[in-house]
Amino acid sequence: MRLRKRHLSLVAVLGVAVAVLPALASSAPTPAVEAVVAGSEGIYTKFAWSPAEVMAESGGAVAFSTGSTTEPHGIVWKSGPSTPACGSSVPVGEGHFSSHWSGSCTFAVAGTYRYYCSYHGESMSGTVSVSAAGTTTTTTTSPSPTTTSPTTSTPTPTPAPVVNAKTMRARKLAKALRVCRKKPRGKRAACVRRAHRRFGTPKGK
Repeated sequence: MRLRKRHLSLVAVLGVAVAVLPALASSAPTPAVEAVVAGSEGIYTKFAWSPAEVMAESGGAVAFSTGSTTEPHGIVWKSGPSTPACGSSVPVGEGHFSSHWSGSCTFAVAGTYRYYCSYHGESMSGTVSVSAAGTTTTTTTSPSPTTTSPTTSTPTPTPAPVVNAKTMRARKLAKALRVCRKKPRGKRAACVRRAHRRFGTPKGK
């Protein structure tokens, strides 16, 4: 009888432990990424995502925001095993951007996701590394094989991403022209000419 009571007590303790483990896993902090000022280039301000690389578990979320910047930002998912599910407050896709927003994106599939700002282009990029739930990333060293087998297939190289330079120049020109409009009237024309010389469409394009 005494042995049976001990057995029941052990089962009860194990049941409590199993119930507590999911609660502890779900309380993991959500990684946060925000837009920050990364420096300047002449009259132009450079922006970046901070931190540029974050880690999360599959099924988890990452919080994104424009931070303390007043510049418009948005997210374009460049690559990854699937498309993250983002909240309605997060502007996602080419041509979608706004100021003063915050929201989160959920990652259902493990893998590496690369993204960039829809307003500032690939110069403002970031990475989210998603691991399988309940696993940790480890590095192991495999012993060297004693024999080698000849390979008959050649891996197909991954094509380099196409960067639309014309779109980037147009965005920079529009930004420069906005700066020119804020200058005194006597200096606007010269500012506009400089902007067109620097970011206008090159001849023959």
